[in-house]
Amino acid sequence: MTTPAERPRAFAVGDWLADPTCDALTRGDERVKIEPKAMEVLVLLARHQGEVVAQNELEAQVWRGLIVTSQSVYQSIAQLRRVLGDNPREPRYIETVPRRGYRLIMPVRWQEQRSSEIAAMQEAAPGVGAPEPSAALVLAASCHVPAASPR
Repeated sequence: MTTPAERPRAFAVGDWLADPTCDALTRGDERVKIEPKAMEVLVLLARHQGEVVAQNELEAQVWRGLIVTSQSVYQSIAQLRRVLGDNPREPRYIETVPRRGYRLIMPVRWQEQRSSEIAAMQEAAPGVGAPEPSAALVLAASCHVPAASPR
């Protein structure tokens, strides 16, 4: 279990804002809740943006202490691609590197503060101490979003 200090900050990848605190991806007015393991995969790929992350490293880091198959990683990658609108044949976000792993090819921009901290500041004193609101940061106001529906 992670402590609040260990929780990753929100980050932008392409035109999406990923909020690991809520397991949500936001783009404009569209907000999609994803599986927690899929968010952990995205965070790990973002921390190694541009680098190949091996399949076994994803399994070891995201499913710590659990025995899983490559299917678990594949399902998380598939969910991320579906939500991000990515195509594995012509990737813009997540590239499959055959027999090696996956690479996040879209640049990542880490937010200065955790989204939960921004939300707390906005609730405590709207407009005071909070960054200029952008469409991406407004997602921090609430973690209550509907789960992504299977397509």
